Amino acid sequence: MGDRVATITSMADSMHEERESRLRQYAITMLIRTLCVVGMVVVRGPMIWAFAAGAIVLPWIAVVFANHLRQRRRGKLTSPEERPLVVTRPGVNEQAWRDAAQSQQQQRQEHNDEFR
Repeated sequence: MGDRVATITSMADSMHEERESRLRQYAITMLIRTLCVVGMVVVRGPMIWAFAAGAIVLPWIAVVFANHLRQRRRGKLTSPEERPLVVTRPGVNEQAWRDAAQSQQQQRQEHNDEFR
């Protein structure tokens, strides 16, 4: 039986990583919008319309992109080998079960005794 190494390169980002990425992207877009609003105050002439369009459209774009889940890593997980991984464990005899149950019961008793 050959051992194989698991690969996670095709797995999706964790929920925390994805949330942080979306929050960062939203913050950057809102920073650009803030610069557009400041630009509307500072700049005169036809350029003011470009800044106004940015200030009006960027909130919508920021929300759409922040709510969009990444699709690039979703899909079939790849494996270094095509054959299935077989895991075997040694059998447990009846005495081992009894010893484990007795040990667990003693631990519960000790735990309960601590709080009395």
